[in-house]
Amino acid sequence: MKAMMRAATVAACVALAMPAMAASPQALPGAGKTIHYGQTDSLGAHYVAVQIVKKALTSLGYEVNLSTMGTVLFFQAVAQGNVDMETDVNFPQSEPDFRVV
Repeated sequence: MKAMMRAATVAACVALAMPAMAASPQALPGAGKTIHYGQTDSLGAHYVAVQIVKKALTSLGYEVNLSTMGTVLFFQAVAQGNVDMETDVNFPQSEPDFRVV
């Protein structure tokens, strides 16, 4: 429950900051740049947070390629440089998968 509240707080802050970011001189710092964004294959509260972050990045001009994968595959993809970020990996729950890689 605490994690959901944190995610909701972050989402609200991002949503409130978006108009201010759009008015800045560097309104589209991500123009022409692509982010390879990983998402775990579980549905839940993280799905909503991922969609909010994706929308925020897109509004900043980034092209976002979203890939859904298991946690072990995510760690491998990051190690190989195929994924730039993911916002729904939890520690210590994901530590055993991290240690596999």
